[in-house]
Amino acid sequence: MEFMSKRVNYFIAVAQEGSITKAADRLCITPSPLSKRIKEMEENLNITLFERTNQGLSLTKEGQHLYSNVIVHYEELNRIKESHKEKNHIQIGIYGPVPTHVNTVIDYLLMKNPAITINLVRLMPTDGISRNELNRLDLLFSIEPLELSPFTQHLCAEEQLLLLHQVRQPSESYRALPWVQSNYVSETQIFKHYHAQLQLQGFSRDVMNIDNLQLRLNLIRQGKAVAFILESMRSVINFDEYECNSLCLPNTRLTHHIYSNVSQLNDSQQLIAHMAKRGAQQWSHSVSMPV
Repeated sequence: MEFMSKRVNYFIAVAQEGSITKAADRLCITPSPLSKRIKEMEENLNITLFERTNQGLSLTKEGQHLYSNVIVHYEELNRIKESHKEKNHIQIGIYGPVPTHVNTVIDYLLMKNPAITINLVRLMPTDGISRNELNRLDLLFSIEPLELSPFTQHLCAEEQLLLLHQVRQPSESYRALPWVQSNYVSETQIFKHYHAQLQLQGFSRDVMNIDNLQLRLNLIRQGKAVAFILESMRSVINFDEYECNSLCLPNTRLTHHIYSNVSQLNDSQQLIAHMAKRGAQQWSHSVSMPV
């Protein structure tokens, strides 16, 4: 089944190439039938779509109006079509911290298709997530929801945030300490929200941005800083030398989001069952229609 009629594909190719010959090469057809189809389209619509210039073919005012209305749907429908194909290369974006379920999902993908290659990209919160950036991703792990999602699958789960500080350190001491976080975390809205609330309870407003996990942990062991961590990180961090306490605020939780256009993840119930074996989060599923 074709997402768009051939005539629409022909029209877009000619509009983008500015030449019947170049568009025909792109479409792997000869120029004569392409020219005929464009002429038929103009006759059916009763408008002139192209005019000849010294540089080739250019859209008329009516042609530009049609192109502007069609191209958005054309690109999105082609993206949906591509997302349902088996892909051997998957581009993954991570917005916020790297939670433990990232490895779980990657293991699941490799179990489904050992031949795939995966590229991980950390997204800087200071830049936001642009539409173009999202369109280059097949899979996104985020701690903030997308207002306009180009993805077809959406899983979410809540997790408790915990306060990490040196063992046996009294409350009045660790409240005065600076926070030490990765820049990928400290610039997110969820960190800024809870950080502002904790300042009202006497916590420090100072934040040190250190991306290296071991350096951050060493500062906490030495009683020189505190940090937010995910509850799921308790299973991968050694707590023998320092203590992890729940935050002093009610409802200090965040929501993990997994957005996907990867065909291997279309069976969301199977993926949820796989993740349930590896972690404590209760994942739920919702269908995200691309916009």
